[in-house]
Amino acid sequence: MVKNNMKSNDIINLEQMKDGLIQFSTGGDFDEIDYEKLRFEILNNTATKKLAPDFLRTRRTLKEFWQLIKNQYSSYAERREFLTTTFNMMIDTLEQSIESSESYIFNLNNRIGGGGFGEVFKIEHQYVEMSFALKVLNPIFPDTDKDYASRFFREAKILFSLNHPNIIKIYDTGINNGKPFIKMEYIEGYDLDQYINKFSTLDFTRSKLPIQMILKGLAYAHNKGVIHRDLKPSNILVSSEGTCKIIDFGISAYLEPYIHTKLTLTNERIAGGSFIDPLLMNTPSLRDKRSDIYSIGAIWYYLIVGSAPIGSDLERRLLASNNISKLQANIILKCLNHSLDERFQNCEEILNAMSPKKEDPLNTSNNWITDVTRLDLIDFLREYHQTALYLTEEDFPFTYSGRYGELEFLNDLYELGNIEGENGMNFTEEIEQHRINNCDWEEFWCLTDDRLKLKDSDENLLRFLSYMFHPKVRYENSSWKYILENINNMLIRDGYKLTPNGEISGKTVYSYERIL
Repeated sequence: MVKNNMKSNDIINLEQMKDGLIQFSTGGDFDEIDYEKLRFEILNNTATKKLAPDFLRTRRTLKEFWQLIKNQYSSYAERREFLTTTFNMMIDTLEQSIESSESYIFNLNNRIGGGGFGEVFKIEHQYVEMSFALKVLNPIFPDTDKDYASRFFREAKILFSLNHPNIIKIYDTGINNGKPFIKMEYIEGYDLDQYINKFSTLDFTRSKLPIQMILKGLAYAHNKGVIHRDLKPSNILVSSEGTCKIIDFGISAYLEPYIHTKLTLTNERIAGGSFIDPLLMNTPSLRDKRSDIYSIGAIWYYLIVGSAPIGSDLERRLLASNNISKLQANIILKCLNHSLDERFQNCEEILNAMSPKKEDPLNTSNNWITDVTRLDLIDFLREYHQTALYLTEEDFPFTYSGRYGELEFLNDLYELGNIEGENGMNFTEEIEQHRINNCDWEEFWCLTDDRLKLKDSDENLLRFLSYMFHPKVRYENSSWKYILENINNMLIRDGYKLTPNGEISGKTVYSYERIL
Protein backbone atom coordinates (compact mmCIF):
# COMPACT_ATOMS: atom_id res chain seq x y z
CA MET A 1 0.00 0.00 0.00
CA VAL A 2 2.86 2.40 0.86
CA LYS A 3 4.47 1.71 -2.51
CA ASN A 4 1.28 2.59 -4.36
CA ASN A 5 0.90 5.82 -2.38
CA MET A 6 4.44 6.79 -3.35
CA LYS A 7 3.59 6.23 -7.00
CA SER A 8 0.46 8.32 -6.62
CA ASN A 9 2.62 11.12 -5.24
CA ASP A 10 4.87 10.82 -8.28
CA ILE A 11 1.92 11.49 -10.56
CA ILE A 12 0.83 14.43 -8.41
CA ASN A 13 4.34 15.91 -8.66
CA LEU A 14 4.29 15.59 -12.45
CA GLU A 15 0.86 17.21 -12.70
CA GLN A 16 1.91 20.10 -10.48
CA MET A 17 5.10 20.64 -12.51
CA LYS A 18 3.10 20.54 -15.75
CA ASP A 19 0.52 23.05 -14.52
CA GLY A 20 3.19 25.35 -13.09
CA LEU A 21 5.34 25.39 -16.23
CA ILE A 22 2.34 25.92 -18.52
CA GLN A 23 1.22 28.87 -16.39
CA PHE A 24 4.77 30.31 -16.31
CA SER A 25 5.24 29.87 -20.09
CA THR A 26 1.98 31.63 -20.97
CA GLY A 27 2.39 34.83 -18.91
CA GLY A 28 1.48 33.55 -15.44
CA ASP A 29 3.46 32.94 -12.24
CA PHE A 30 5.24 29.86 -10.91
CA ASP A 31 7.13 30.09 -7.63
CA GLU A 32 10.88 29.44 -8.04
CA ILE A 33 11.00 27.45 -4.79
CA ASP A 34 8.12 25.20 -5.95
CA TYR A 35 9.91 24.60 -9.24
CA GLU A 36 13.17 23.61 -7.56
CA LYS A 37 11.38 21.38 -5.04
CA LEU A 38 9.32 19.53 -7.63
CA ARG A 39 12.34 19.21 -9.91
CA PHE A 40 14.31 17.62 -7.08
CA GLU A 41 11.48 15.17 -6.29
CA ILE A 42 11.13 14.11 -9.95
CA LEU A 43 14.87 13.69 -10.62
CA ASN A 44 15.57 11.82 -7.40
CA ASN A 45 12.77 9.28 -7.68
CA THR A 46 13.40 5.97 -9.45
CA ALA A 47 9.96 5.89 -11.08
CA THR A 48 10.15 9.38 -12.62
CA LYS A 49 13.87 9.93 -13.14
CA LYS A 50 14.03 7.74 -16.26
CA LEU A 51 11.01 9.48 -17.76
CA ALA A 52 12.14 13.05 -17.12
CA PRO A 53 12.71 15.14 -20.28
CA ASP A 54 16.12 16.68 -20.97
CA PHE A 55 15.02 20.24 -20.24
CA LEU A 56 14.07 19.26 -16.69
CA ARG A 57 17.51 17.73 -16.16
CA THR A 58 19.48 20.68 -17.56
CA ARG A 59 17.42 23.75 -16.56
CA ARG A 60 18.04 24.24 -12.86
CA THR A 61 16.10 27.49 -12.55
CA LEU A 62 12.99 28.99 -14.07
CA LYS A 63 15.15 31.63 -15.75
CA GLU A 64 17.10 28.91 -17.58
CA PHE A 65 13.83 27.17 -18.52
CA TRP A 66 12.42 30.45 -19.85
CA GLN A 67 15.40 30.95 -22.18
CA LEU A 68 14.75 27.51 -23.65
CA ILE A 69 10.97 27.65 -24.05
CA LYS A 70 10.78 31.16 -25.53
CA ASN A 71 13.43 30.33 -28.16
CA GLN A 72 11.84 27.02 -29.20
CA TYR A 73 8.16 28.04 -29.15
CA SER A 74 7.06 31.56 -29.97
CA SER A 75 3.33 31.26 -29.18
CA TYR A 76 1.45 30.39 -26.01
CA ALA A 77 -0.43 27.63 -27.86
CA GLU A 78 2.79 25.90 -28.98
CA ARG A 79 4.25 26.03 -25.48
CA ARG A 80 1.07 24.71 -23.91
CA GLU A 81 0.86 21.84 -26.44
CA PHE A 82 4.52 20.87 -25.97
CA LEU A 83 4.35 20.80 -22.17
CA THR A 84 0.97 19.05 -22.06
CA THR A 85 2.14 16.31 -24.45
CA THR A 86 5.46 15.81 -22.64
CA PHE A 87 4.04 15.51 -19.15
CA ASN A 88 0.91 13.57 -20.11
CA MET A 89 3.10 10.92 -21.71
CA MET A 90 5.04 10.58 -18.43
CA ILE A 91 1.84 10.45 -16.40
CA ASP A 92 0.28 7.84 -18.69
CA THR A 93 3.40 5.68 -18.41
CA LEU A 94 3.27 5.77 -14.62
CA GLU A 95 -0.45 5.03 -14.54
CA GLN A 96 0.04 2.01 -16.81
CA SER A 97 2.85 0.79 -14.57
CA ILE A 98 0.61 1.10 -11.51
CA GLU A 99 -2.25 -0.74 -13.20
CA SER A 100 0.05 -3.54 -14.32
CA SER A 101 1.65 -4.01 -10.91
CA GLU A 102 -1.74 -4.04 -9.17
CA SER A 103 -3.64 -6.23 -11.64
CA TYR A 104 -1.24 -8.91 -12.84
CA ILE A 105 1.15 -11.44 -11.46
CA PHE A 106 2.67 -12.99 -14.57
CA ASN A 107 3.50 -16.66 -14.65
CA LEU A 108 6.26 -16.90 -17.26
CA ASN A 109 6.69 -20.66 -17.25
CA ASN A 110 4.99 -21.29 -20.61
CA ARG A 111 7.42 -19.88 -23.17
CA ILE A 112 6.06 -20.13 -26.73
CA GLY A 113 8.66 -18.21 -28.73
CA GLY A 114 11.46 -15.72 -28.75
CA GLY A 115 14.43 -14.23 -30.53
CA GLY A 116 17.27 -11.78 -30.17
CA PHE A 117 15.09 -9.00 -28.80
CA GLY A 118 12.63 -10.72 -26.53
CA GLU A 119 10.60 -13.73 -25.51
CA VAL A 120 6.91 -14.58 -25.84
CA PHE A 121 4.94 -16.40 -23.14
CA LYS A 122 1.44 -17.77 -22.98
CA ILE A 123 -0.27 -16.53 -19.83
CA GLU A 124 -3.66 -17.25 -18.33
CA HIS A 125 -5.93 -14.64 -16.74
CA GLN A 126 -6.76 -15.91 -13.29
CA TYR A 127 -10.30 -14.48 -13.25
CA VAL A 128 -11.78 -14.63 -16.75
CA GLU A 129 -10.03 -17.88 -17.76
CA MET A 130 -8.63 -16.47 -21.01
CA SER A 131 -5.26 -16.96 -22.64
CA PHE A 132 -3.03 -14.05 -23.66
CA ALA A 133 0.40 -13.71 -25.25
CA LEU A 134 2.97 -11.68 -23.34
CA LYS A 135 5.97 -10.35 -25.25
CA VAL A 136 8.80 -9.39 -22.89
CA LEU A 137 11.50 -7.34 -24.59
CA ASN A 138 15.09 -7.81 -23.54
CA PRO A 139 16.81 -4.51 -22.71
CA ILE A 140 19.41 -3.91 -25.39
CA PHE A 141 20.23 -0.26 -24.76
CA PRO A 142 23.12 0.98 -22.64
CA ASP A 143 22.37 2.44 -19.22
CA THR A 144 23.31 5.89 -20.50
CA ASP A 145 20.24 5.92 -22.78
CA LYS A 146 17.54 7.25 -20.49
CA ASP A 147 14.86 7.93 -23.07
CA TYR A 148 14.19 4.50 -24.57
CA ALA A 149 11.29 3.76 -22.20
CA SER A 150 9.65 7.05 -23.14
CA ARG A 151 10.00 6.25 -26.82
CA PHE A 152 8.64 2.77 -26.33
CA PHE A 153 5.54 3.85 -24.41
CA ARG A 154 4.92 6.77 -26.74
CA GLU A 155 4.71 4.24 -29.60
CA ALA A 156 2.87 1.63 -27.59
CA LYS A 157 0.14 4.09 -26.66
CA ILE A 158 -0.84 4.34 -30.34
CA LEU A 159 -1.24 0.57 -30.60
CA PHE A 160 -4.26 0.55 -28.28
CA SER A 161 -6.24 2.40 -30.98
CA LEU A 162 -5.60 -0.29 -33.62
CA ASN A 163 -8.72 -2.40 -33.94
CA HIS A 164 -8.73 -4.52 -37.09
CA PRO A 165 -9.35 -8.25 -37.70
CA ASN A 166 -5.93 -8.59 -39.36
CA ILE A 167 -3.95 -6.91 -36.57
CA ILE A 168 -3.26 -8.56 -33.24
CA LYS A 169 -5.15 -6.84 -30.45
CA ILE A 170 -3.06 -5.12 -27.73
CA TYR A 171 -4.48 -5.17 -24.21
CA ASP A 172 -1.72 -3.80 -21.98
CA THR A 173 1.87 -2.63 -21.84
CA GLY A 174 4.28 -1.83 -19.03
CA ILE A 175 7.58 -2.72 -17.41
CA ASN A 176 8.03 -6.01 -15.57
CA ASN A 177 11.28 -6.50 -13.65
CA GLY A 178 12.93 -3.75 -15.66
CA LYS A 179 11.85 -5.15 -19.03
CA PRO A 180 9.13 -3.61 -21.23
CA PHE A 181 6.27 -5.97 -22.07
CA ILE A 182 3.27 -6.02 -24.37
CA LYS A 183 0.24 -8.11 -23.50
CA MET A 184 -1.73 -9.12 -26.56
CA GLU A 185 -4.33 -11.42 -28.04
CA TYR A 186 -3.29 -15.08 -28.06
CA ILE A 187 -3.67 -16.91 -31.38
CA GLU A 188 -3.73 -20.68 -31.71
CA GLY A 189 -2.00 -21.45 -34.98
CA TYR A 190 1.25 -20.79 -36.83
CA ASP A 191 3.36 -17.89 -37.97
CA LEU A 192 4.07 -17.82 -41.72
CA ASP A 193 7.54 -19.27 -41.20
CA GLN A 194 6.10 -22.29 -39.43
CA TYR A 195 3.26 -22.54 -41.96
CA ILE A 196 5.62 -22.76 -44.96
CA ASN A 197 7.88 -25.22 -43.14
CA LYS A 198 4.88 -27.43 -42.37
CA PHE A 199 2.82 -27.15 -45.57
CA SER A 200 5.41 -26.06 -48.20
CA THR A 201 5.24 -23.09 -50.57
CA LEU A 202 2.11 -21.71 -52.24
CA ASP A 203 1.20 -21.03 -55.83
CA PHE A 204 0.32 -17.46 -56.76
CA THR A 205 -3.44 -17.97 -56.42
CA ARG A 206 -3.21 -19.42 -52.92
CA SER A 207 -0.64 -16.82 -51.86
CA LYS A 208 -3.03 -13.97 -52.61
CA LEU A 209 -5.37 -14.71 -49.71
CA PRO A 210 -2.83 -14.20 -46.89
CA ILE A 211 -1.27 -11.23 -48.71
CA GLN A 212 -4.67 -9.57 -49.09
CA MET A 213 -5.36 -9.99 -45.38
CA ILE A 214 -1.95 -8.56 -44.46
CA LEU A 215 -2.46 -5.63 -46.83
CA LYS A 216 -5.88 -4.81 -45.37
CA GLY A 217 -4.50 -4.74 -41.83
CA LEU A 218 -1.47 -2.73 -42.92
CA ALA A 219 -3.58 -0.23 -44.87
CA TYR A 220 -5.71 0.33 -41.76
CA ALA A 221 -2.60 0.99 -39.65
CA HIS A 222 -1.03 3.27 -42.26
CA ASN A 223 -4.20 5.33 -42.43
CA LYS A 224 -3.81 5.89 -38.70
CA GLY A 225 -0.21 6.97 -39.15
CA VAL A 226 1.31 3.73 -37.80
CA ILE A 227 4.18 2.17 -39.76
CA HIS A 228 5.49 -1.29 -38.88
CA ARG A 229 9.06 -1.30 -40.29
CA ASP A 230 9.78 -4.87 -39.17
CA LEU A 231 7.38 -7.01 -41.20
CA LYS A 232 8.60 -10.57 -41.75
CA PRO A 233 7.01 -14.03 -41.90
CA SER A 234 7.44 -14.62 -38.16
CA ASN A 235 5.46 -11.41 -37.51
CA ILE A 236 2.39 -12.76 -39.34
CA LEU A 237 0.27 -15.23 -37.39
CA VAL A 238 -2.18 -17.58 -39.09
CA SER A 239 -5.03 -18.67 -36.82
CA SER A 240 -6.59 -22.12 -36.89
CA GLU A 241 -9.45 -20.53 -38.88
CA GLY A 242 -7.01 -19.27 -41.52
CA THR A 243 -7.04 -15.58 -40.54
CA CYS A 244 -3.73 -13.72 -40.83
CA LYS A 245 -2.87 -11.21 -38.11
CA ILE A 246 0.08 -8.81 -37.97
CA ILE A 247 2.01 -8.60 -34.70
CA ASP A 248 4.78 -6.38 -33.29
CA PHE A 249 3.61 -2.97 -34.45
CA GLY A 250 5.69 -0.35 -32.66
CA ILE A 251 8.57 -2.64 -31.71
CA SER A 252 10.75 -1.01 -34.36
CA ALA A 253 10.67 2.26 -32.40
CA TYR A 254 12.12 0.43 -29.42
CA LEU A 255 14.85 -1.07 -31.64
CA GLU A 256 15.57 2.08 -33.65
CA PRO A 257 18.66 3.35 -31.78
CA TYR A 258 20.27 -0.05 -32.33
CA ILE A 259 19.34 -0.66 -35.95
CA HIS A 260 22.34 1.19 -37.35
CA THR A 261 24.68 -1.49 -35.99
CA LYS A 262 22.91 -4.08 -38.19
CA LEU A 263 23.77 -6.76 -35.64
CA THR A 264 21.92 -8.28 -32.73
CA LEU A 265 23.60 -9.43 -29.57
CA THR A 266 23.97 -12.83 -31.24
CA ASN A 267 25.66 -11.39 -34.36
CA GLU A 268 22.60 -11.91 -36.53
CA ARG A 269 21.10 -9.37 -38.88
CA ILE A 270 18.88 -6.83 -37.21
CA ALA A 271 15.06 -6.98 -37.15
CA GLY A 272 13.51 -8.42 -40.32
CA GLY A 273 16.86 -9.24 -41.93
CA SER A 274 16.22 -10.04 -45.58
CA PHE A 275 12.60 -8.93 -45.27
CA ILE A 276 13.35 -5.40 -44.07
CA ASP A 277 13.65 -2.51 -46.51
CA PRO A 278 17.36 -2.14 -47.39
CA LEU A 279 16.92 1.63 -47.12
CA LEU A 280 16.25 1.22 -43.39
CA MET A 281 19.66 -0.32 -42.91
CA ASN A 282 21.32 2.89 -44.04
CA THR A 283 18.69 5.26 -42.63
CA PRO A 284 17.28 3.66 -39.44
CA SER A 285 15.15 6.71 -38.65
CA LEU A 286 13.27 6.48 -41.97
CA ARG A 287 9.53 6.32 -41.37
CA ASP A 288 7.85 5.70 -44.70
CA LYS A 289 4.97 3.32 -45.38
CA ARG A 290 6.68 2.31 -48.61
CA SER A 291 9.24 0.50 -46.44
CA ASP A 292 6.39 -1.77 -45.35
CA ILE A 293 5.50 -2.21 -49.05
CA TYR A 294 8.98 -3.67 -49.62
CA SER A 295 8.44 -6.13 -46.77
CA ILE A 296 5.09 -7.17 -48.26
CA GLY A 297 6.87 -8.03 -51.50
CA ALA A 298 9.57 -9.93 -49.62
CA ILE A 299 7.00 -11.97 -47.67
CA TRP A 300 5.03 -12.66 -50.86
CA TYR A 301 8.19 -13.82 -52.62
CA TYR A 302 8.95 -16.10 -49.67
CA LEU A 303 5.49 -17.70 -49.76
CA ILE A 304 5.97 -18.67 -53.41
CA VAL A 305 9.71 -19.38 -53.69
CA GLY A 306 10.39 -20.57 -50.14
CA SER A 307 13.34 -18.26 -49.54
CA ALA A 308 13.95 -14.57 -48.92
CA PRO A 309 14.46 -12.28 -51.96
CA ILE A 310 18.26 -12.17 -52.05
CA GLY A 311 20.35 -11.77 -55.19
CA SER A 312 19.87 -10.34 -58.66
CA ASP A 313 17.82 -13.06 -60.34
CA LEU A 314 14.55 -12.62 -58.41
CA GLU A 315 12.36 -12.63 -61.52
CA ARG A 316 13.88 -15.85 -62.86
CA ARG A 317 13.36 -17.66 -59.55
CA LEU A 318 9.80 -16.37 -59.28
CA LEU A 319 8.89 -17.49 -62.78
CA ALA A 320 10.40 -20.91 -62.10
CA SER A 321 8.25 -21.38 -59.00
CA ASN A 322 4.70 -22.60 -58.59
CA ASN A 323 3.06 -21.71 -61.90
CA ILE A 324 3.34 -17.90 -61.76
CA SER A 325 3.01 -15.69 -64.81
CA LYS A 326 5.23 -12.73 -65.69
CA LEU A 327 2.32 -10.39 -65.02
CA GLN A 328 1.84 -11.81 -61.55
CA ALA A 329 5.58 -11.75 -60.84
CA ASN A 330 5.74 -8.08 -61.79
CA ILE A 331 3.33 -7.18 -58.99
CA ILE A 332 5.69 -8.72 -56.45
CA LEU A 333 8.82 -7.28 -58.05
CA LYS A 334 7.34 -3.78 -58.02
CA CYS A 335 6.99 -4.04 -54.23
CA LEU A 336 10.69 -4.96 -54.06
CA ASN A 337 11.98 -2.08 -56.18
CA HIS A 338 15.01 -0.38 -54.60
CA SER A 339 13.50 3.06 -55.27
CA LEU A 340 10.70 4.25 -53.01
CA ASP A 341 9.11 6.13 -55.90
CA GLU A 342 9.08 3.05 -58.14
CA ARG A 343 7.29 0.85 -55.61
CA PHE A 344 3.55 0.76 -55.05
CA GLN A 345 2.87 3.91 -53.06
CA ASN A 346 0.37 2.37 -50.64
CA CYS A 347 -1.40 -0.88 -49.81
CA GLU A 348 -4.53 0.11 -51.69
CA GLU A 349 -2.58 0.21 -54.96
CA ILE A 350 -1.49 -3.40 -54.51
CA LEU A 351 -5.00 -4.52 -53.57
CA ASN A 352 -6.32 -2.73 -56.63
CA ALA A 353 -3.72 -4.42 -58.85
CA MET A 354 -4.97 -7.76 -57.55
CA SER A 355 -8.68 -6.91 -57.55
CA PRO A 356 -9.43 -3.38 -58.81
CA LYS A 357 -12.57 -1.48 -57.96
CA LYS A 358 -14.29 -0.10 -61.03
CA GLU A 359 -16.72 2.80 -61.15
CA ASP A 360 -17.71 2.68 -64.82
CA PRO A 361 -20.81 0.75 -65.93
CA LEU A 362 -20.41 -2.27 -68.16
CA ASN A 363 -18.67 -1.30 -71.34
CA THR A 364 -17.17 -3.70 -73.84
CA SER A 365 -14.23 -1.35 -74.37
CA ASN A 366 -13.22 -1.44 -70.70
CA ASN A 367 -10.83 -3.95 -69.18
CA TRP A 368 -13.41 -5.19 -66.70
CA ILE A 369 -11.58 -8.11 -65.12
CA THR A 370 -7.98 -7.95 -63.99
CA ASP A 371 -5.49 -10.25 -65.67
CA VAL A 372 -4.90 -11.92 -62.32
CA THR A 373 -8.60 -12.78 -61.93
CA ARG A 374 -8.84 -13.92 -65.54
CA LEU A 375 -5.97 -16.34 -65.07
CA ASP A 376 -7.50 -17.59 -61.81
CA LEU A 377 -10.80 -18.29 -63.56
CA ILE A 378 -9.20 -20.15 -66.44
CA ASP A 379 -6.98 -22.14 -64.08
CA PHE A 380 -9.98 -23.11 -61.95
CA LEU A 381 -12.05 -24.22 -64.94
CA ARG A 382 -9.19 -26.26 -66.34
CA GLU A 383 -8.45 -27.85 -62.98
CA TYR A 384 -12.09 -28.64 -62.39
CA HIS A 385 -12.46 -30.03 -65.87
CA GLN A 386 -9.51 -32.36 -65.26
CA THR A 387 -11.17 -33.54 -62.07
CA ALA A 388 -14.46 -33.94 -63.89
CA LEU A 389 -12.93 -36.56 -66.17
CA TYR A 390 -13.46 -38.98 -63.31
CA LEU A 391 -17.17 -38.12 -63.10
CA THR A 392 -20.10 -39.04 -65.27
CA GLU A 393 -21.29 -36.68 -67.96
CA GLU A 394 -24.29 -35.68 -65.87
CA ASP A 395 -21.98 -34.53 -63.05
CA PHE A 396 -20.23 -32.01 -65.23
CA PRO A 397 -22.29 -29.14 -66.67
CA PHE A 398 -20.15 -27.91 -69.53
CA THR A 399 -18.40 -30.35 -71.84
CA TYR A 400 -18.09 -28.66 -75.23
CA SER A 401 -16.69 -31.37 -77.46
CA GLY A 402 -18.24 -30.20 -80.69
CA ARG A 403 -21.34 -32.41 -80.67
CA TYR A 404 -24.18 -31.25 -82.91
CA GLY A 405 -26.59 -30.72 -80.03
CA GLU A 406 -24.41 -27.93 -78.67
CA LEU A 407 -23.78 -26.17 -81.96
CA GLU A 408 -26.70 -23.77 -81.46
CA PHE A 409 -25.44 -22.84 -78.02
CA LEU A 410 -21.87 -22.29 -79.23
CA ASN A 411 -23.00 -20.24 -82.20
CA ASP A 412 -25.13 -18.04 -79.95
CA LEU A 413 -22.19 -17.48 -77.63
CA TYR A 414 -19.39 -16.94 -80.12
CA GLU A 415 -21.05 -16.24 -83.49
CA LEU A 416 -19.05 -19.10 -84.93
CA GLY A 417 -20.01 -18.31 -88.51
CA ASN A 418 -17.90 -15.16 -88.32
CA ILE A 419 -14.80 -17.03 -87.11
CA GLU A 420 -12.42 -18.48 -89.68
CA GLY A 421 -12.16 -22.25 -89.54
CA GLU A 422 -9.81 -24.78 -91.08
CA ASN A 423 -9.41 -25.52 -94.82
CA GLY A 424 -11.40 -22.49 -95.95
CA MET A 425 -14.39 -23.29 -93.71
CA ASN A 426 -15.86 -21.04 -91.04
CA PHE A 427 -15.96 -22.25 -87.46
CA THR A 428 -19.56 -23.51 -87.75
CA GLU A 429 -18.66 -25.61 -90.76
CA GLU A 430 -15.55 -26.89 -88.97
CA ILE A 431 -17.63 -28.12 -86.04
CA GLU A 432 -20.16 -29.68 -88.42
CA GLN A 433 -17.31 -31.48 -90.20
CA HIS A 434 -16.11 -32.82 -86.85
CA ARG A 435 -19.62 -34.11 -86.25
CA ILE A 436 -19.73 -35.82 -89.63
CA ASN A 437 -16.31 -37.35 -89.10
CA ASN A 438 -17.24 -38.27 -85.52
CA CYS A 439 -13.92 -36.71 -84.46
CA ASP A 440 -14.33 -34.60 -81.36
CA TRP A 441 -11.82 -32.18 -79.91
CA GLU A 442 -10.18 -32.78 -76.55
CA GLU A 443 -12.70 -31.97 -73.88
CA PHE A 444 -11.52 -28.55 -72.70
CA TRP A 445 -10.81 -27.09 -76.15
CA CYS A 446 -13.18 -24.21 -75.42
CA LEU A 447 -10.81 -22.96 -72.72
CA THR A 448 -7.72 -23.00 -74.94
CA ASP A 449 -8.80 -22.25 -78.50
CA ASP A 450 -7.38 -18.79 -79.31
CA ARG A 451 -10.16 -18.14 -81.82
CA LEU A 452 -12.67 -17.92 -78.98
CA LYS A 453 -10.54 -15.17 -77.38
CA LEU A 454 -11.06 -16.35 -73.83
CA LYS A 455 -7.50 -15.36 -73.04
CA ASP A 456 -7.83 -11.68 -73.95
CA SER A 457 -11.48 -10.72 -74.06
CA ASP A 458 -13.37 -10.05 -70.86
CA GLU A 459 -16.62 -9.78 -72.77
CA ASN A 460 -16.32 -13.29 -74.17
CA LEU A 461 -15.07 -14.65 -70.86
CA LEU A 462 -18.02 -13.20 -68.96
CA ARG A 463 -20.43 -14.51 -71.57
CA PHE A 464 -18.81 -17.92 -71.36
CA LEU A 465 -19.23 -18.01 -67.59
CA SER A 466 -22.85 -16.91 -67.88
CA TYR A 467 -23.82 -19.30 -70.64
CA MET A 468 -22.13 -22.10 -68.80
CA PHE A 469 -25.30 -22.32 -66.70
CA HIS A 470 -27.64 -22.35 -69.69
CA PRO A 471 -30.16 -25.25 -69.48
CA LYS A 472 -28.62 -26.76 -72.60
CA VAL A 473 -25.44 -27.53 -70.69
CA ARG A 474 -26.47 -27.51 -67.03
CA TYR A 475 -28.03 -30.45 -65.29
CA GLU A 476 -29.96 -29.99 -62.06
CA ASN A 477 -28.25 -33.00 -60.46
CA SER A 478 -24.76 -31.79 -61.36
CA SER A 479 -22.24 -29.88 -59.25
CA TRP A 480 -22.97 -26.57 -60.97
CA LYS A 481 -23.68 -24.85 -57.65
CA TYR A 482 -20.15 -25.62 -56.48
CA ILE A 483 -18.72 -24.22 -59.73
CA LEU A 484 -20.90 -21.11 -59.51
CA GLU A 485 -19.82 -20.44 -55.93
CA ASN A 486 -16.11 -20.68 -56.81
CA ILE A 487 -16.48 -18.51 -59.88
CA ASN A 488 -18.39 -15.83 -58.02
CA ASN A 489 -15.78 -15.81 -55.25
CA MET A 490 -13.26 -14.79 -57.92
CA LEU A 491 -15.49 -12.43 -59.91
CA ILE A 492 -16.66 -10.54 -56.84
CA ARG A 493 -13.13 -9.25 -56.28
CA ASP A 494 -13.52 -7.21 -59.47
CA GLY A 495 -17.10 -6.20 -58.80
CA TYR A 496 -19.05 -8.81 -60.78
CA LYS A 497 -21.08 -11.90 -60.14
CA LEU A 498 -23.29 -14.33 -62.03
CA THR A 499 -26.93 -13.93 -61.05
CA PRO A 500 -30.24 -15.58 -62.03
CA ASN A 501 -31.86 -13.97 -65.05
CA GLY A 502 -35.14 -15.62 -66.07
CA GLU A 503 -35.92 -19.24 -66.90
CA ILE A 504 -35.91 -21.51 -69.93
CA SER A 505 -37.91 -24.72 -69.80
CA GLY A 506 -38.31 -24.32 -66.06
CA LYS A 507 -34.58 -23.94 -65.43
CA THR A 508 -32.81 -20.76 -64.32
CA VAL A 509 -30.60 -18.89 -66.79
CA TYR A 510 -27.65 -16.91 -65.41
CA SER A 511 -26.08 -13.67 -66.58
CA TYR A 512 -23.39 -11.39 -65.19
CA GLU A 513 -24.05 -8.09 -63.45
CA ARG A 514 -22.01 -5.24 -61.95
CA ILE A 515 -22.21 -5.16 -58.16
CA LEU A 516 -19.91 -2.23 -57.34
